[in-house]
Amino acid sequence: YDWSYVYRIGLVAYLKIQQQQDDTLIDTDWGLILPIYRAALHAREEGAWQLEQALLARLDRSVQAAGSKLMVVALPEIFQAEDAAWAKVESADEALVRDAPQQRLVEIMPPDAAYLDLLPDLQAVAQTTDYYYDGDGHFNPAGHHFTAQAIADYLTAQGWVDCGS
Repeated sequence: YDWSYVYRIGLVAYLKIQQQQDDTLIDTDWGLILPIYRAALHAREEGAWQLEQALLARLDRSVQAAGSKLMVVALPEIFQAEDAAWAKVESADEALVRDAPQQRLVEIMPPDAAYLDLLPDLQAVAQTTDYYYDGDGHFNPAGHHFTAQAIADYLTAQGWVDCGS
């Protein structure tokens, strides 16, 4: 149920460091969601994002040392892309922001890293075409195709690869 496995790893590591239990999940009519959608993060969630920033910076240094460039692709959760699903998430007792993880990721990205956010494009098409498996939240074949094409288009536009015409 998590768009950012790196964030989740960071959150778990941070919570273990702090010897705290993960009680940060938010209950909604859609189901439990991560705290990264809160309009106002709690202190330990801020700490997890700081750890995420440090992990991304370290990864970026390693990638650059290997002579490459880091690229991060933000894959939205089903409830971010589909309006009907987001309506269920908004039922939470606290203020949530639909693109909060993407906003925060932009803030913590290493300056030389590339970033592709698929949320705007998926929001534009996911209202009329199914890109996720029902009740699962993972991409179905159409979602994988959409994502692969978007990444190929981005890489081609950057001049990093020639995907042909």
